[in-house]
Amino acid sequence: MEDLARRIGDLIRQLRKNKGFTQEDLADQASLHETYIGKIERGEKNLSLESLVKISKAMDISLGEFFNMVEPNIENTNNVLYELIDLLKDRSLEEQTDFLTITKTFTKMLDRK
Repeated sequence: MEDLARRIGDLIRQLRKNKGFTQEDLADQASLHETYIGKIERGEKNLSLESLVKISKAMDISLGEFFNMVEPNIENTNNVLYELIDLLKDRSLEEQTDFLTITKTFTKMLDRK
């Protein structure tokens, strides 16, 4: 896990610098504390999914794109899952639940073929 935290931190640092952001700029844009950003970038702190969403929005990158950069050899199935997460992350819980119900129904139909 330490290696993953380091890779994620390195990627966030690289993306931040590519955007021309300081740690303070990113912290302001993502509504996070500057020292928290520094700890994430150094791999000293595991970030929550909520913080990752805030950071990715601040840097105008989807979670799917982000995860693909962290682990470029992820199977296509995982990329599809990340795209689904991106589609659903800003939806209400009710909409997410409806989507899950529809997906389960559709999957059952496919299984019958």
